[in-house]
Amino acid sequence: SPSLDMLDGISCICGVVFCGRDGCDCDCGCSSCKLVDIGACTNLDSGVIFSKIAGGRIIVMDIDENRLDFCRRVFGVEFTVNPQEDPVEQLKAITSNDMPTVVFDATGSVKSMENAFNYVASGGKLVFVGLVQGNITLNDPEFHRKEISLFSTRNSTGSDFKRIITLAEQNKIDTNPWITHRATSDELIEAFPTWLSPDSRTIKAMMSFENW
Repeated sequence: SPSLDMLDGISCICGVVFCGRDGCDCDCGCSSCKLVDIGACTNLDSGVIFSKIAGGRIIVMDIDENRLDFCRRVFGVEFTVNPQEDPVEQLKAITSNDMPTVVFDATGSVKSMENAFNYVASGGKLVFVGLVQGNITLNDPEFHRKEISLFSTRNSTGSDFKRIITLAEQNKIDTNPWITHRATSDELIEAFPTWLSPDSRTIKAMMSFENW
């Protein structure tokens, strides 16, 4: 059975857990895919977990080396890519020039989402998990040449909730690594500025109201 800390964690970051689950439900065939997660936030960290459960081969991409290190240490991700360092060539080297068959983007960055089309293999799938308040443009001849399928994901269903709870009960999901910092309501004013510092390596911070 899941611990109280785990249940608290799921209740507090359930949105990002479900986003990761939704992304993997977009008819992507994760059991046989070469999958790239762009943006090593908790949305995509949860996507990594569900992709690993399905048996996919996972590559994580982020400009933050601390987050890439977190994915390697905590989730056992073998391949990580910094998009500022010729990402297409790095992906070709990892996939033997095949390129990833499924690409998730959870950045909410117009530039990243537009570049994501370049990372998808012919006949592959691109899933936008992140939301951006603007327009996304693409090179239509290249999009059609590759016959890319484009998906977006947002909401979860009742069956998703049951699936997450079941996986937690089976100890296949542990939210503890995501919640890197905690504080009570009395400690928040002092703790909050430190969470914003890159040196703190904050992934998710949780505040509790134990005295209320």
